[in-house]
Amino acid sequence: MESLLPQKSLPSTREELRRRFVPPDGGYGWFIVFGAFFAQFWITGLIRSFGVLLLEIFVLFEGSSITLGAWIPAILATFTLTMSPITGALCERFSERVVMFIGSVLCCIGFILSCFVTRIEHLLVTVGVISGLGAGLSLLPGVLITSRYFKTKRALANGICVSGTACGGLIMPRVIQLLVAEFGLRGTFLLLGGGILQVCISAALLRPTEVHQRIVEIDEKRKKLNGEKKVTTNGEMKEVAVEMNDTKKESGEKNTGLVEFDLGTGDKLAETSAELTETEGKGSKKKFCLQIIDWSLLKSPSFLLCSTTVGLMAMCNPHFLYYMPSYVTEKGIVTKSEAATLVSIGAAIDMFGRIGSGWLADRNFIPLGKMYALCFLVAGTAPLILPFATNMIVLGILCSLFGLAAGFWFLLVPTLLTEYHGVEKISSSYGLARLFQGVMTFCSPLLIGFILNATDSYNAAFFMMSGCLFLASFLVFTVEPWILRHHRRDQS
Repeated sequence: MESLLPQKSLPSTREELRRRFVPPDGGYGWFIVFGAFFAQFWITGLIRSFGVLLLEIFVLFEGSSITLGAWIPAILATFTLTMSPITGALCERFSERVVMFIGSVLCCIGFILSCFVTRIEHLLVTVGVISGLGAGLSLLPGVLITSRYFKTKRALANGICVSGTACGGLIMPRVIQLLVAEFGLRGTFLLLGGGILQVCISAALLRPTEVHQRIVEIDEKRKKLNGEKKVTTNGEMKEVAVEMNDTKKESGEKNTGLVEFDLGTGDKLAETSAELTETEGKGSKKKFCLQIIDWSLLKSPSFLLCSTTVGLMAMCNPHFLYYMPSYVTEKGIVTKSEAATLVSIGAAIDMFGRIGSGWLADRNFIPLGKMYALCFLVAGTAPLILPFATNMIVLGILCSLFGLAAGFWFLLVPTLLTEYHGVEKISSSYGLARLFQGVMTFCSPLLIGFILNATDSYNAAFFMMSGCLFLASFLVFTVEPWILRHHRRDQS
């Protein structure tokens, strides 16, 4: 077999080849999914559960304002999201494994330093900035490499991957309560930092896609279109067809192609995929910095729609989960323990939503655009009705609706971006979309704080969140069909 792969057996110039990467679509890819799931479980699960931790912070730092305390998770989420374009570029420059490892260590340091703070403002730096930077480096690599390992099962794999967020949100509220009761808030920060350090295990699992190959049945039609190259070795291997994707290469860009060999032995044909990794120069630091963000995406109507709706969702998610526990306990509707249960209920339904949306998306029962619009519509009902809820049952239903819609939405964003811009641009498109999300996540506390101070009530803030989600749903329902027609016309 090795005699088939030397350079001289291939066409003399690589410009003659058309490159195409075939994902393994399973196998070791499921270990990749587990690693990404584990990272989402610890880090994003903690971010989603921070509303429970915030209640204990207000107890320790008595007299601190709610608005100031809410800035801690807001800054944490903002840095986590706005780091995405830089993280995507670092993954291309180095590897997903290295980036996730460094991020998990940095996030751990932030939580451990929080053990020693003496004022609530210090948490803005330790948890918000330091852990936020680490979280931003830790989360995206798993999502990106999962998209590269899968094709036909990509939506399902992504669904399992990001369901770690919901699973963490389901378990973490109870874990935080138990740790605070046993070790206090400072001890809880220390133990949570140690837990986050375990994400290094996830980083170790992120092996490059070049290592894994798969054998698939030959496609006769494609074989005829591609042509055949005769290669004989000991009379066993009879034909080799080489197929590669044409890609424009820039300095400093790592291009991963795939050379496919159609091997005929007797009357049984198999297609063996051999990885060809090509790196064209390291490029200058200046060009690397310019490649961090692909600004050409801003010319795409589909990307503009996606980034706008992502920004509108950021006005509500995750802030709804931060303010809801404080609101329902302040009103006396539920206790602190029951408020934590509400967060867990939403997280549990969120987990099923993420996995279920992957299953639905793979089977095309509902167009992705329509499913995306329904997510905003359903999620918007929760903050709209919350001010009128008076018992635990209604609150549980509202948290379930919000969790289900948020779970569907979270998975559909990278799926839609891959659909419109291709897997080769997923790092740039998803990273830039999360940058928009991060900016709006940072702006949301300013607007919510202004509303709280002006009205001295949570109601107007929840109505604002609902309005943003309904606007996003309206935009997708009305604009997405036009974008779809435009996209199909460009393809033809």
